[in-house]
Order: sequence, then C-alpha cells, then structure tokens
Amino acid sequence: MIALVSILVLRKDLMLFVFDPTHARSIGLNTTFLHYALLTILALTIVTALQTVGVILVVAMLITLGATAYLLTDKFNRMIWIAVACGVLSSVSGTSVPDTF
Repeated sequence: MIALVSILVLRKDLMLFVFDPTHARSIGLNTTFLHYALLTILALTIVTALQTVGVILVVAMLITLGATAYLLTDKFNRMIWIAVACGVLSSVSGTSVPDTF
C-alpha cells in the first residue's frame, strides 16, 4: 500500500526521471531524491514479497510482469495497468486452479 501511494504521488516525476534523468535534472527536479525513492519503493516491495512467496517468484514477478506489459504497449500508463492486471490474473488463477500434479 505504501508503494502504491508513493508511486501515485510521484508518478510524473518518476516517469520523467526513469526515462530521461538529464531532462529531469535540467528542469530542476531533485534526481537524487527520486533515485533513492525509487530504490526504497523497490526494496520495500521485494522485502514484503520475499516473506510471502520466495526469492525465485519475486524475481519472476518483478521482471515478467513489466516485460509483458512493455511488449503489449508503448504508453507508460497503460503499461502499469497491464502489469497490474497480469499480476492479479496470474495470482487469482494460480490459487484457484486445483493442484492436479
């Protein structure tokens, strides 16, 4: 929840910083703060997820969802929503499909 709120509050600044840090610095954004804020959000997400699912699934969750969304669209806002939808869909389907093996 903290990560979601942080990303929603800093969305435009983070998007500019991630895609063009030189431009973000030139228009007066504090790129050092944005860098450490992004790393802190990522670290909080990883620590929380590690306690729930484990190392291999956390790596897969962080990389696969973003890569899938990136392949499906070029717009950043859509990319976020597609990654969230893929994560929710895979979580729900993974827990609701009976284990037959």
